Amino acid sequence: MKPPLAKFFATTVNASLLLLIPQAVLSDEASSRVSSALERAYEGSRFDQLDASIDQCIVRFHRRDSEGCSQGGTIQANSYFVDLRHHTATYLDRYAREVNGEWRFRIELEPKGKWKTRAGEIDQEQDNLLSSARAQLGWGQHAAIAANEKFLLQNDVDSFHSLSTVEYCPMGQSQSPFLRPISLQGEIVDGLVEAFNQLMVDCSAI
Repeated sequence: MKPPLAKFFATTVNASLLLLIPQAVLSDEASSRVSSALERAYEGSRFDQLDASIDQCIVRFHRRDSEGCSQGGTIQANSYFVDLRHHTATYLDRYAREVNGEWRFRIELEPKGKWKTRAGEIDQEQDNLLSSARAQLGWGQHAAIAANEKFLLQNDVDSFHSLSTVEYCPMGQSQSPFLRPISLQGEIVDGLVEAFNQLMVDCSAI
């Protein structure tokens, strides 16, 4: 069963959707609704620490399993930030599903413009570093951590417009400028889509 918004939602979210968005949806309200929906998508999961925020078009999300390492896990936390001004958004309605009376859906954020070119170059650089690390350390998190440490020596991630981070047990991390589709959840799904559209429109104008 498709969520109620599927009959009117345009697949790609960008400034051309301005006429579809009620002007009463303000940026602060939209940021709050989307932040809450990001956290809602992981409530009840193994991640017991959730923190989402949106400020100046930058979405930040962190989720941590505080007992992950003690329970024998290999990953204790995931986080990302993404600057909406440098991305396009596509609603993935094929992944939408009902969860305890609410709707959970995904939005894919892809780099655009100069950042798309730069992100592609970064991805190739990371692949080369990871291949080299695997040749020495084999497959697994040790190679990923070693490759990331060398990558950080050569790049300033503060200049990136998106970054996804995996924190391993007991320590170490790997990072990438590419994100997996983000998940949102709520009862009034068309309202969430309108809020996200509003953010994309506002950010495209900056």
